[in-house]
Amino acid sequence: MAAQNNETMNEALLDQVVDSDDRPDTSTEAPSSRRNSDEFRSLDRIALAYHRRELEIASSSWSIPWKRISALFFIALAVATWVTEIEVTKSVLSGVDPYNNPYMLVWMAHNFSMVLGFLMGGITACMIPKSEGRQSLTNMVFRPQGTFLWSSFWLSVLCNLCTWLWFASIPLTDDVVNTVIYQSCCVWCFIISVVILGEKVTVIKVLATICTFSGVAVISSWPCVAKSAAQQVVLGENLWGDTLCLCSAICYALYEVLLKMLGSQANEEEVAHEDESVYGHMSYVPLQDSLEGLRSASSLGFMVGWMGLWNLTLLWAPAAILHFSGYTTFVLPHEDVLPYLLLDCFLEGAYLVWLAIAIALSSPLFVTIGTVLAIPASAAADTFLHGITCPLLSFVGGGNGQELCRA
Repeated sequence: MAAQNNETMNEALLDQVVDSDDRPDTSTEAPSSRRNSDEFRSLDRIALAYHRRELEIASSSWSIPWKRISALFFIALAVATWVTEIEVTKSVLSGVDPYNNPYMLVWMAHNFSMVLGFLMGGITACMIPKSEGRQSLTNMVFRPQGTFLWSSFWLSVLCNLCTWLWFASIPLTDDVVNTVIYQSCCVWCFIISVVILGEKVTVIKVLATICTFSGVAVISSWPCVAKSAAQQVVLGENLWGDTLCLCSAICYALYEVLLKMLGSQANEEEVAHEDESVYGHMSYVPLQDSLEGLRSASSLGFMVGWMGLWNLTLLWAPAAILHFSGYTTFVLPHEDVLPYLLLDCFLEGAYLVWLAIAIALSSPLFVTIGTVLAIPASAAADTFLHGITCPLLSFVGGGNGQELCRA
């Protein structure tokens, strides 16, 4: 408000200066006095022009990196959630009293994403001023468009398949192995983004993808050295676990790209109105650059919520099919494993929401390359929690594409 008042005062002062310049000179002041007055008016014009220029520089320097900084923040949350979830899932699926039913674990986890998705979608929608075309919470939650519902349903099916394959691979692989194979999805994401989203192929993007994948290859070529022979794990020893994880990575890349595409299509009808006021330049959430990102984040948040609702109401059917086919048997979890199970479900739901918001604020390729930071994080977790010593290349390779990721 103070900035707006200052701008109003400056505009009035500038108008006065211009009007005074246009009026004929009828004063009887001495030439030296008139000369001093003209110099002061020139200084006023220079000061106001400088002030306006400072506002433009401040607004551009603040608004341009906002979406990318926010995306990096949610990527960091997703990485932390990812590594924690791996450890908790290991305890659930292969602990003392394991709950060896990966699909039921996926189904329960995605029910949590319903609550978190609607919550984050509502919060981001409320951050948009009403004058700028805020999305109706009632329409997004209770009266969404038909295409939005169908998109959320098929994305829910794909997400369940992706997560089910990943959960099934976790007991069969080491933390670093699982993360390394999964993060190879950067290549698939780049290819699918070019085909579906029409992502522009640039030298920077190609180099970032190559460097990230080469970092993954560097880590894959070095076995982790355990403290004892009984603890030693060799990458690629369990071919079945590696295959499940690779299939999950491909599905994950497709899910990211489709989430961005379908979420953007759901947001196309929203009309953005550019705010020319000082508030639009200098507010806590800069409107010029943030409106599109906030609308996209809100749409994807609600889409994740609807995905969870489809999961709750319809996607329990595969669990019944797996049970009656004899592939997996449905049993209630033991009370000892129940706290870990609930924590695992919460972490998976939170991961889906962080991922969706990061994609909304950037691009699937940017998020995929950014989440490769999970590799050194997983290596650190293996070192400190399981006594598995990984070489320094595990940390160096994980960061190969990060600098290029920012370009």
